[in-house]
Amino acid sequence: MVYAEGSSWYAFEGSDLVYFGGPHQGALVSKHSNNLILEKDNQTYYHNMKNMDEGPTAEYYLEDPLVKTNTSEFKSYFGEEAQKAKAQFEKKTAVTLANDYTFRLSFGCQSKITGLFKTQLASGIMGMENSKNSFWSQMYQKGVIKRKQFALCFVDALKAEREGTNAGVLTLGGADERLHSSPMFFAQNVKERGWFEIYINAIYLKMPNSSKPKKLDLDIDAFNQMGIMVDSGTTESFLPSITEGPYQEAFEALMGTSFKKVYKESFFSDKAVNDVLPTILLELRAAHNVEEPELRDEKRPRHGLAGDLDNYSPNDVLFEIKPSNYLRLNKSKKEYRMRLHLNEASGFGVLGANVMFGYNILFDGENQRIGFAKSNCEYDKIQI
Repeated sequence: MVYAEGSSWYAFEGSDLVYFGGPHQGALVSKHSNNLILEKDNQTYYHNMKNMDEGPTAEYYLEDPLVKTNTSEFKSYFGEEAQKAKAQFEKKTAVTLANDYTFRLSFGCQSKITGLFKTQLASGIMGMENSKNSFWSQMYQKGVIKRKQFALCFVDALKAEREGTNAGVLTLGGADERLHSSPMFFAQNVKERGWFEIYINAIYLKMPNSSKPKKLDLDIDAFNQMGIMVDSGTTESFLPSITEGPYQEAFEALMGTSFKKVYKESFFSDKAVNDVLPTILLELRAAHNVEEPELRDEKRPRHGLAGDLDNYSPNDVLFEIKPSNYLRLNKSKKEYRMRLHLNEASGFGVLGANVMFGYNILFDGENQRIGFAKSNCEYDKIQI
């Protein structure tokens, strides 16, 4: 496999019995993954299941903050309930061993790598495109997940550690709505096989505290001609070169100066950047297959949809790219660098990992659509 930027790998195809998940009651990093959740006097407590055999000395924790409390008063109150829960916990753990999640996976066992694969911290690449060979598709074919769907919810980890970095949440078989801070709206996936691809109907620049975005003067048909892919495996993002001129014009009309000059100024925090520079809004063509009828009702546009910005397509999805996502500070040069490149000569576009922060994105292979819901992607802070 050879990639556009020059990296490549060579591999023998093999197969093995593997499992994804297992007897985990929550995320491995979750403070509550082995805890029994108990209620008393409208207060939530967590009982550590591992300490169940310690009887009166077992530790109970308040939800916020997670501090030890006097446990003696809870023994009689929670005793019977805790013992029943322990039995259920042990029974569930016994039947949810790795074998229950096992399936035979075909994969490439790499024998040679070049380019960025030699320096990246990851020891491989997980293929997630819409094809029968992808990881999630093989899980579906073997009955491990019930839907041809997966969701990615990235946090912006500024540093990558060799021991591992919390990068967010991957959900297989659907999306975890507990992560969402907004409804999920669906854009059309215009490519039936291979990578996931959207159609962008318009691009806007929106200044902080402004209610009226400025629309770029773009030839939309030419802009979408080669396709716009949504690809988490691409670190940064690229738009066709015909975007650059209209973007500069709209930016200068809003800011009164060249965008290249502004990026060299010293905004030394993401907050300062987001308070001063425009957010980029991509209007994504709405999906045809939407469960909620009200989302198809043009008289009831909702926040997160185009609404009055596009009277012809008010239910198009508005995808926000904040300045802190499309820029990155070069500390040595004390200037910002664009991570949303507007000069892709081939005419092909890629929305990469850097613009996906702040959303839980559902890739729905069943219904030819991609869902977008606002999220901070912090799994350990949701109610398990």
